[in-house]
Amino acid sequence: MIVDLHSHTSAYSECGRDSLTAMVRAAMDRGLDALCVTEHDVVYPEERADAEVGGGPEGMTLFRGIEVNCYGPGGIVAHIVVLGCEELQGPYYDPGELERLVRRSGAAMVLAHPFRYGDDAHRIVECLTIDAIEVDSVNVDEVAAAKAAEFAESLGLPQVAGSDAHRVADVGAYATRFDRPVGTASELAKELRAGRVHPVRWSSLKGEWE
Repeated sequence: MIVDLHSHTSAYSECGRDSLTAMVRAAMDRGLDALCVTEHDVVYPEERADAEVGGGPEGMTLFRGIEVNCYGPGGIVAHIVVLGCEELQGPYYDPGELERLVRRSGAAMVLAHPFRYGDDAHRIVECLTIDAIEVDSVNVDEVAAAKAAEFAESLGLPQVAGSDAHRVADVGAYATRFDRPVGTASELAKELRAGRVHPVRWSSLKGEWE
């Protein structure tokens, strides 16, 4: 099962360019099994998502997550993608509060693009229980991606990928292969925590993920 774990729309992320409907259509065209829409600071409202696309077109599942900022030691800011928690609303969390809300809901936390803005990722994992590391997306270069993979290996954490798409052209460029099918947000979080996941990227030449 191929899931894009990280994307944004124009509805709730200022940096997003395309609507949820357009992003879901792009995910279908790419052949994704599921798309996670992870707006900045807010979970895409369920009623609006249902009105626009339902749970996703037949054959594809839509999950609603959130990307938040978490303050770590020394004022560093980490971007955390949370999947499976409806309680989070707002941009900034301290590690203790975020940990409490996420664990209470049974959600999963993914450290997004850990080396995109600097080299302080190790400081956030000292105060926050991360479930997986995002090692690739359209917004990181090869050096940052390699660092993220090495970082995940050093911690023994699962490696995942997500497009971090803000426009339809990038949907599914990077994704995560799940060993087991997931149909609910809780199942998604459970498989992430269990590490039954593998990062993949779309090969335009081959027309498949590799």
